[in-house]
Amino acid sequence: MATRATYNIDGATFYCHYDGHKAGAAARFAGMIAAQNVPITGGRNFTELTEVRRGGWPFAFIRGAMDAEASDGHRAHADTEYRYDMFENPGLPPRVGVLVRDGRGEWRQGWHGKLADFVYEFGAPLGAPVIVQAAIPRDRGAFRYELATLKHAIVIEEMARDAVDRFDGTNPNRAIYRDISDAWADGIAAVRDRRALAMA
Repeated sequence: MATRATYNIDGATFYCHYDGHKAGAAARFAGMIAAQNVPITGGRNFTELTEVRRGGWPFAFIRGAMDAEASDGHRAHADTEYRYDMFENPGLPPRVGVLVRDGRGEWRQGWHGKLADFVYEFGAPLGAPVIVQAAIPRDRGAFRYELATLKHAIVIEEMARDAVDRFDGTNPNRAIYRDISDAWADGIAAVRDRRALAMA
């Protein structure tokens, strides 16, 4: 039997007929992240470490969840069992909120937190890839948060580390790429530590 759900991704809503439970949603979000943050292939360049993917998270969701249909909003589908809201605020990690329809047909809060944590917590049953969150420093103590699969994060971190050596100590790009490399390395280490704790 289908488990229907709607997904509001940064203001664009999509309907998916099957696997709308949290494990299915985690797999779709992981697919979205995998489609959005992809390392440059065919050589390394000086300015970009990842491919430029237009359309932001909504287009990435379609790329990563091929069964997604555009929708007029959560309320356009009266028969859904789950509603997901994924959103970004500047300087904060991407987040997701989940509403679940209970036995009386009422919507109740089913989960709320960081998108990377949601995929980690619920994605394993359907084989969702592990997601890494990198907190890249910006001006005045702020951060830019990026997400990637563990596989992509490892490549991005290596490319950033290689880029550091292209610049001498007086070039500001050296510090920028070092910050990027360190942020991805910290994110990768956090995922590995979390997995090690879960297995202990």
